[in-house]
Amino acid sequence: LFVGGHPLAGKELSGFENADARLFENARYALTPLAPDHPADGRVKAFSQLLEALGARPFLCDASAHDRAVAYLSHLPQLLSTGLASLIAEQSAEDFLPLELAASGFRDVTRLAESPYALWRDICLTNIENIQSALELLIEKLQAVKL
Repeated sequence: LFVGGHPLAGKELSGFENADARLFENARYALTPLAPDHPADGRVKAFSQLLEALGARPFLCDASAHDRAVAYLSHLPQLLSTGLASLIAEQSAEDFLPLELAASGFRDVTRLAESPYALWRDICLTNIENIQSALELLIEKLQAVKL
């Protein structure tokens, strides 16, 4: 029995020194069973109970719904954060933009940009169609507010 899973918890920093025993606490953990009868399987129930014991909140959904949702809720924010951090770095080098003026909003929005590039490159390549759709819709929204 294979049940796909995605812990919707993480940090922008990796490595043992950044480990967090409470990482799954109150975090969603998507489970994507391959067949409609899998959620009734005792092994799936046991795994869900294990996740709950770790503090996670299991959520059953099909893989395509998961992939579309995370394109908007996880991948798009990552790309926005990385893009903004890259833009600011370029502008700072080019125009001597005073980064001392960056405050909590900038830090909050760019925190994800610290995530490992190789990890996110691979994630994006595995969900490219959903991410492209999300980006197109976001670009439409940005065009609408462009002054």
